[in-house]
Amino acid sequence: MKDRVIKKSIIIIIFFLIVTSICLAGDPDSTKSNEFKIYFYPFAFYTPETEIAIGAGGASYFRNKADSLNQPSKITLTGYYSFRKQYSFTLRPEFYFQQNAYRIFAEANVGDFADKFWGIGNDTPDIETADYMRQAYGVLLNSQRRFRQRYRAGFIVEVKNSVIGDRKENPFLETDSIPGSNGGMTVGLGVSLAYDSRNSIFFPVRGSFIEMQWTVYDKTLGSEFKYHRYLLNYRRYFRIKERQTLAFQAFGNFTSGTVPLYELPFIGGPLTMRGYFQGRYRDKHFVTSQLEYRAIIFWRVGLAVFAGLGDVSDKITDWKLGDFKHSIGAGLRYLVDTREKLTVRIDFALGKNSSGLYF
Repeated sequence: MKDRVIKKSIIIIIFFLIVTSICLAGDPDSTKSNEFKIYFYPFAFYTPETEIAIGAGGASYFRNKADSLNQPSKITLTGYYSFRKQYSFTLRPEFYFQQNAYRIFAEANVGDFADKFWGIGNDTPDIETADYMRQAYGVLLNSQRRFRQRYRAGFIVEVKNSVIGDRKENPFLETDSIPGSNGGMTVGLGVSLAYDSRNSIFFPVRGSFIEMQWTVYDKTLGSEFKYHRYLLNYRRYFRIKERQTLAFQAFGNFTSGTVPLYELPFIGGPLTMRGYFQGRYRDKHFVTSQLEYRAIIFWRVGLAVFAGLGDVSDKITDWKLGDFKHSIGAGLRYLVDTREKLTVRIDFALGKNSSGLYF
């Protein structure tokens, strides 16, 4: 009964986000008040997490001409089905108002994932029975207000529910000794502080972005797990030449308390430490840094070369630089829109005894 109520609440929130997104986007046929562009596209891709997948999506961005100093707002809606019998639908609206004084970002997702879990720690061995199935749905809201021109402060609301389906003989899920082995609800409230001097939110070539978040998950909010999460994200962009950029990122994800296994900080995925299966290594804390060289080589086609270093740990004092995992790779970029620098990318990366292809 409780699960039905939660599902209905999530559906209502997702519906609200869709309606709000459409209303805020304005009339796409109007050229007097809004500048509006929209793309629809089918796609097929391969990643270590999904293997071969096919899907479709839409992306739109718009800027009110009466408030031309705004950064472009955007809405993306995507869905896919993979050969591993996974599916996922995600809606991501991001809005800027009153000359960028307000930023609202939201994400609603529902999916059935063929996930993997190798246990907890930075040296867990490969096992053939790491697979398991997990159903999840949730909503994230991050609302911020600008102050002192380049700074933003705001609050975070996050609601997620996970259900562990077929455990597929995963030895770590056979007992209830690991938090989250039976799934569960997480509900969190948090605060965020950000500094942004980037020249573009889609394709920056200069400036910095710094964001700090602190989120509390507690049973008084409806969460089945009690823990804290601290995020630190630092990005710096250097223009080398007219069409060449060097990008640096340092990222940290730190937790304390009883964290469910699927919410533990992890290595891998399409954003950080590419070349590792997303979640190949999990633990209470995760730090990484990565450097990426980007260049437009001709017309709208670009090239990227990147390298990363990172690791997970149970305690912050346990990190040893010599034990850190490495990641190296290269990729291609294609500018879908030259004005707003909207891009499509494909990357191939190598990790320690692993590799990954990302689109």
